[in-house]
Amino acid sequence: MDPVSLLLMLVPPAYLLWVALSLLALSGVCNLIAIGLLPPKPGTPRYGLKKAWYVAITYGAANFGKAANRIQCGRTGLMVPYEDKNSAKDILTNAGVDVLTRKKPDA
Repeated sequence: MDPVSLLLMLVPPAYLLWVALSLLALSGVCNLIAIGLLPPKPGTPRYGLKKAWYVAITYGAANFGKAANRIQCGRTGLMVPYEDKNSAKDILTNAGVDVLTRKKPDA
């Protein structure tokens, strides 16, 4: 069960409407902040704190975590489940698409 449903189950019925409205308002505020929020660049001062802030805001803005974030820190290209990683690399290699790795290309 997702965290929002668990939270709403713990709230007494008399306060359920106010808690639900507060969560919707928080999501709206996160959406407004996320419009101008750029992902932090690795290597900047306090990168960990900035990344945590960015992830928290985009999580709140993406329908309480049900939608995937389109801009993710440190990830580029095609995202596939970890279990399908090798088969995805094979498919892209056979199609003639360069597969990105962490190694720097020879300059």
